[in-house]
Amino acid sequence: MNRCVAVKRKGSIDPCSTTALRGHTLCGRHARMRTPVLWVDANKSQSLPIVKIQACIRGWLTRLRLSWAGFGVLRRRDLANDEDIISCAEKDRVDPMDYFSFEENGKFWWFEFSSLWTWCMRNREPTNPYTKVPLTSDTRKRLRTIWGYKRRHHESTPTEPVDLEERLLYRANILVQHFEDYGFVGIQPGFLLRCSRPDFTTVFAMSRP
Repeated sequence: MNRCVAVKRKGSIDPCSTTALRGHTLCGRHARMRTPVLWVDANKSQSLPIVKIQACIRGWLTRLRLSWAGFGVLRRRDLANDEDIISCAEKDRVDPMDYFSFEENGKFWWFEFSSLWTWCMRNREPTNPYTKVPLTSDTRKRLRTIWGYKRRHHESTPTEPVDLEERLLYRANILVQHFEDYGFVGIQPGFLLRCSRPDFTTVFAMSRP
């Protein structure tokens, strides 16, 4: 049940604790008043600094999120490609929150995040789809950072295959890339797919300090 949005009494800044009438925002007592004082108006002077702080935090988070997207996220100029070779999307039609670019030999290549993430899931050693040059460790780490952000904030993430074996292989590819980017080379997706639940428990238990 929703509570009344007015203050308890005139001159007070405490919210009314009475349940609001059905289909109304006020309780019966405040609904009969000619000019009830709303709690949000009574606390406007106190809430203004909080609103400013929240705006600063949202702005900082947005700028951080855009920094992960890479060069050209807001100005799509001086890019090596005009469209995403995987999704065929044009550079000026991609939302900044689904844009991703990286540098390679002095050129900046861009893709939709979802298409490049799926490309990395499908390939044990993902490359630039245009040049076939392997993606750098920093590029793959940035991709995983964005994916993790999307998952934590319940944003849309690239869909995975319906087939169980294929889905597990895609996840194993990402895990192997993750291990390699932190110095654990030589691990193959097949090794992860053959591990049982007790095996995983043992491996990660031994990894703990």
